[in-house]
Amino acid sequence: MIADSCPPLTFFPDIQADETIYSACTRYHFRSGYSDSATTSTRLLGHAWGGKHQDLPVGVARLSRLTGGAIAANETTLRERTVLRAYLPLMSSARREKVVGACLRSTKSVLAKAYSGLSYGVTTDHRLRHCIECLQAQYAKHGFAFWRTSHQLPGVWVCPDHQALLVHLPERSKKRTDWVRVERSALRELPQEAVAVTRRLSQVSSVMQWISNSERLHVDALVVMVRARLHEARHTRSDMKATDEELARVHKTEVAPLALCGVSQFQGFRDESWISSCLIDERASHPLKWAVLLGISGEVDHSALSRAYAVATERISQPGLFDHDYRPRRSRAPEAVYAALTGPVTVAEAAQASGMRASELQAWLRRDEMLSQHWRATDFDVRRRAAMFTIEGCTTANPKMMRSQVMARCLWAVRWLEQNDRQMLNLLLPASQAKYARQFRLQFDD
Repeated sequence: MIADSCPPLTFFPDIQADETIYSACTRYHFRSGYSDSATTSTRLLGHAWGGKHQDLPVGVARLSRLTGGAIAANETTLRERTVLRAYLPLMSSARREKVVGACLRSTKSVLAKAYSGLSYGVTTDHRLRHCIECLQAQYAKHGFAFWRTSHQLPGVWVCPDHQALLVHLPERSKKRTDWVRVERSALRELPQEAVAVTRRLSQVSSVMQWISNSERLHVDALVVMVRARLHEARHTRSDMKATDEELARVHKTEVAPLALCGVSQFQGFRDESWISSCLIDERASHPLKWAVLLGISGEVDHSALSRAYAVATERISQPGLFDHDYRPRRSRAPEAVYAALTGPVTVAEAAQASGMRASELQAWLRRDEMLSQHWRATDFDVRRRAAMFTIEGCTTANPKMMRSQVMARCLWAVRWLEQNDRQMLNLLLPASQAKYARQFRLQFDD
């Protein structure tokens, strides 16, 4: 291993927007004249196996020093130029620090991958991908091609710019450590089974781009968001919970075609149990799982996803207070439930007005304490305002009415305010006249 005090590089190719660190190192290797990939890797990253780390490089701090900061050694660089772009939004602060630290040091990548979740989950395959139209555009503009980060994210098999299916480099042996240029790679097209589900692949790719562009996503909010979208799409009867039968049906009709399309990254979705585990246990979270769940359940436009996420965040009882709290936290009821249970209405009336089942409203009342408080508070407020308006209307229309006459005319309102807001009642009623005041008994001294 070359010492960290080695001199800086005499040249390093200008890294392009959305280009991966692996791609920039590959271009350096073929311009440097080094005889083998291990020499280049040792020079740039401090270890010999950098050529096989197309997804998550380690030794970035050394590369930053050698390039004079052209590639910064920080989280931003890893977010913009590695597959961590898809994983960082779902990580706690402590986990982020571990991942970033492992990537900056010239250590074995197994630590970085373990910390980030790349070494386990539904997929560990991050094979190199490219878009033919992007390739032509890169040659026209730069005279060379490079690997784009947005193409390497898990589940992305459709170009975000051209909406074309990506071509890919077949999975390489773990012993292969050579740097692979776009120009000299034997890129292959997807099988016909994948072409048949192009629309679904496009939806998943769009959601993955939204996830990757997010600074931070709370898993609890994603759970609420997915449940609400599955309910709105009529896959489930309630957004509070989904039965095993409903999830099995969703998997069979919406997910199974992806799992059987011949794309290796989706083979881990063949078992339907992944949906329930993802919605229940935060430790089962993976960006590709959320991309699939959101892609099959509603709109995938980025603005629509952001609006739905904002609504879901408002429904979390304690959003983001504890990074490592894996206990499922109860969410607030949807706004439609709050609207239905506003004012002096019964559960049956609210169910009829909202189109929901009465049992579902009752379940939300038991689950969401704030909903019960809202129902009682709005009921009180509506009755209070009704009583106030009744007395005010009477006194405005009959300004000469005496206190006793107003009380007789608006008896229900007077009785309600006597029990709930006596001070407001005294302010609304006409002042008592002294001559009609009750006469008290005189006190005589013995």
